[in-house]
Amino acid sequence: MSDRFEAVVVAIGSLFKNSPESDIDVWLIGDMQREARGNVSLLQRLNAALQPQTPKQTISVMGIDEATSLLESDGISPVWKWQHFGSLGADQDQDHQPRTVLHPEPWDYDNMHHDPFNLIRFYLPYLGPFRWLDSLFLCDDDIVVQKSISMLEVPMGDGPIIAATCNGWLWAEDCMRNEPYYNGKGWLDFPATYLGKDKAHGYSGCTQTAAESGNRICQQDEFADTVLRWSLKFNGKELDVNAQPRWNFGLSRINLTEWRAQNMTHVFDNYMRANYEAKLIP
Repeated sequence: MSDRFEAVVVAIGSLFKNSPESDIDVWLIGDMQREARGNVSLLQRLNAALQPQTPKQTISVMGIDEATSLLESDGISPVWKWQHFGSLGADQDQDHQPRTVLHPEPWDYDNMHHDPFNLIRFYLPYLGPFRWLDSLFLCDDDIVVQKSISMLEVPMGDGPIIAATCNGWLWAEDCMRNEPYYNGKGWLDFPATYLGKDKAHGYSGCTQTAAESGNRICQQDEFADTVLRWSLKFNGKELDVNAQPRWNFGLSRINLTEWRAQNMTHVFDNYMRANYEAKLIP
């Protein structure tokens, strides 16, 4: 899913170039009108720029409006079509964001979190071209594939839904720089979750002055309590924040069969409905 043509060319091009032996059917859900040039469609531009290495490598495109219509025709109402979508923050800037329990760090208040291109990943198992597939690879447009994609075609078995990297970079507040981590675990000090940034966990940002803390925003204890309560309600089990892997969608493999079996889109929708009611996060 992307609306950045140049980035898409690099991502797909690296996939085609380094996987000449694989049958690859790439689907791009993109901004059809914005990325067209006069009478040249987005698909024509992609084919001209990429020139797939073999006949087994194909590209298909779909606009977000078409994807939305396909979902709705099958009785699925994606979150961006809900009446309250965006009411907790979408088009507002940081100075005019609605009041919520969680206050995002300035670097993380980004409207891309409310973009259908970002959210449609939670509905892919039910989208027309993919609804009968067992699995697919999801690739962000800032990824460069350096080896054959076939290396990632390993059996996932029953149970696991997403296979993704647990290596990455983490911002270290004490030295103010990104540092690598490998096989990361634990969500208490993982910036993307905001868990642990409260008085209940002795977070330093709760005791320092604004000048001392910089961007270290102290969150309400209610935030973590709500997340844990929702996990028990919607997942049927308690969330062990210390055992959770640190991972990134980036280039990931999704077990569509298990996703459907475990009804994960319904779980996602439950979290979203609860969030709009409780006004937990923007």
